[in-house]
Amino acid sequence: MQSGRCVLPMLLLPLMWLGSAAQSTKARENAPGLFEKGMGALQGSNAARSSANAIDYFRRSAELGFAPAQVVLGYFYETGHIVTTDPQAALEWYKKAALQDDPLAQWLVGRVIYAGLVPPRDLNEAQTWLEKSASHGDPFAEYLLGKNRSGAQRLRASSQRLPAVRRARATTGATRTCEVASRWRGRAPRLFQSLRLAAHEF
Repeated sequence: MQSGRCVLPMLLLPLMWLGSAAQSTKARENAPGLFEKGMGALQGSNAARSSANAIDYFRRSAELGFAPAQVVLGYFYETGHIVTTDPQAALEWYKKAALQDDPLAQWLVGRVIYAGLVPPRDLNEAQTWLEKSASHGDPFAEYLLGKNRSGAQRLRASSQRLPAVRRARATTGATRTCEVASRWRGRAPRLFQSLRLAAHEF
């Protein structure tokens, strides 16, 4: 009698495992469906629109590993659209999609790091992600790579000129520095005023 009790649970265990595996497969297959529901909630008719539902669908799809949903969530966190701005969360979602070899996500990771939205600004890491995206033919990644390389060249050139600049300052002395500073002191208020006006035009 006792052996019958042990046999029944042992027979049910594989069936339970198969059931959970089927649910897991169904959930994976459903990630694109959740993403589509999120797009429908975001862009649907007025009655069907719901930002909260859209975020819920996108998050569930992204947590199932669907790269487009991860990119969308990253965008929302980066821009503060629908959710509170959180550059760190944006970078994390972008990286999850980028690790799946998504060229858009790789460019976004490189851009966020290049722009220094999440400290520290590591241009070498940015270059690595941008190169991955550029290998897929992404022109935006190629553009940022060019900017990164030209910035590195200017930095090297300026560091090589630095000893000459120090020698020149030593020979002209502090009086020259005071003369230049007094000339700029009068111009500074006008310069800052024009910068403030230019900033308000955007």
